[in-house]
Amino acid sequence: MGVEKDNSANSNSADTDLQKARDIYGAESAQMTFAKSSLNVLWEELRKTADTNHDDIISMNEWINLLRRSESDILPKWLQDYCGYMFKLFDVSADGVIDIVEYTDGMSSYGYSPSSSHDAFQHLLTDEKGEKSVHLSPQQWNKLFREYFYAKDKNAKGNHLFGTLEELDKF
Repeated sequence: MGVEKDNSANSNSADTDLQKARDIYGAESAQMTFAKSSLNVLWEELRKTADTNHDDIISMNEWINLLRRSESDILPKWLQDYCGYMFKLFDVSADGVIDIVEYTDGMSSYGYSPSSSHDAFQHLLTDEKGEKSVHLSPQQWNKLFREYFYAKDKNAKGNHLFGTLEELDKF
């Protein structure tokens, strides 16, 4: 689910994500069918949890308060669902892992260049021992996703899950 220019999210954000999925995967693709069936449910779960003033918009303050209320060890249901949704959306081949091509294609829908997506993916694949794998497993994705939302360390790998921090500063 995207964020609007005013740093808020609303049901139009989900529509934007659906359009991106349609542009990349095609209107009749399995990813598009999955996106349609998932995003509205995800938005409703998130709205019920975060939209404290019931205006159907999640402001930046509501978002921050939501994350502060959540424990980083246990992802709330809406975030677990969103994590799974994003993994399935990127895993175009449905082989249970995300490879460099799938990651780069997925990131291109959000405006990232192939080279910055490739660099970010390579960074994500390197473990603490300096060893690289060739794909992201669901377990790796879940760990990175948790870090993306909760890590206080700017250098945590999860902070690069959706691009390098330098790229994110452009948005």
